[in-house]
Amino acid sequence: MGKYDEQNEDLHTALIQAGIAARIDCDGDEHEVTVEAPAGRLIFDPVDDGAWRLDLERDLDGGWATRENVVYSVGVEYAAPVVEGLLRWFQARSAAGA
Repeated sequence: MGKYDEQNEDLHTALIQAGIAARIDCDGDEHEVTVEAPAGRLIFDPVDDGAWRLDLERDLDGGWATRENVVYSVGVEYAAPVVEGLLRWFQARSAAGA
């Protein structure tokens, strides 16, 4: 079992209970929690303070991906509202043609 497995299970459960489709992905010997978004993937990468760094990962041509930090140190109690807000923002941008 990885160092952050229980922490990720708690986050995964919180997101699923909020109606957000999430999955736990393996990143080497550790795991991350991923939510698919219109602009790419929202990836919760656990940090040592019991929270997560939230990154946006987008695929580029040629199979490469770019990853940028969106928020640092998101607690489990704020994860679902943050994701819901970002998903609404992505949808509004997409509808506006951005």
